[in-house]
Parts: sequence; C-alpha cells; structure tokens
Amino acid sequence: FVNPPNYRALKQTNCTVLAASAYNEYSWEDIDYLGVVRGFFSRHIVNALSFERSIADVNKDRLISARELYEYACSRTIADTQAQFLQTPQFQEGMNPVIVRY
Repeated sequence: FVNPPNYRALKQTNCTVLAASAYNEYSWEDIDYLGVVRGFFSRHIVNALSFERSIADVNKDRLISARELYEYACSRTIADTQAQFLQTPQFQEGMNPVIVRY
C-alpha cells in the first residue's frame, strides 16, 4: 500500500481524481460475460460512458460530469463488491469537468 494522498495539495492543482479504491484497499477484478477481465470500477466507468449514459446523467442535461461519472461507478462498484471485498472508490474534486456530451 502507498501513503495516503495529500488531497489539499492536489486540490490546489484543480485536478479531479477518480480512484477505484482507497489508498489502503485493493481494487478487485472480475471476468465479464465476454470473458474480459476488468476491474469492477473500470467496468462501470466504461458502461457509464457507453450504453448506460442516460442512467449516469443524473440531471438529464445530456452531459456527464466527473462527479456524475464517479457517483454512477462508485455505487455499482460497492454493490458488486460489498459481499466479498472492501473496495471504496474515491473522488477528489479540483474541478468538475464535463467528461461526455451526448
């Protein structure tokens, strides 16, 4: 495991970070129905940016922000992993950029 991140220093850079797990946790992987190995969080990020855009777009403005993307992937990752593992995705917001317009 690595040391905890310096979020205050990071916030000063206006960087937005979406992390699959906390600094002291593992990020777990699974095999999907096509046989592709992906992290739980990564799979939900991909889904939010593709065929589940309208679900991830909470306010229905046809824009998916970093916060909306995180909220979508985080809730599904926790639901998928809570019975077996501890995996808590993290979000540190410097800005809240639009990730996808559709």
